[in-house]
Amino acid sequence: LICIDFTYLRLDGQTKSEERGDLLAKFSEAKADYFIFLLSTRAGGLGLNLQTADTV
Repeated sequence: LICIDFTYLRLDGQTKSEERGDLLAKFSEAKADYFIFLLSTRAGGLGLNLQTADTV
C-alpha cells in the first residue's frame, strides 16, 4: 500500500484499547486522509461503526 501511495490505518490484536477510538475517529472524519482501514475481525469485530466506509 505504501508503494502505491495509499494511506491506511490498521487495527489488530497489538493495537492498544485507548488507540482504537482514535483510529475509528480518524477514519470517520469527513475529510479523512485515509483510504483504507485494515482490521482484524477478532480485534475489532464487535461494535464498530464503519458507516463512512463504502466497501467492507
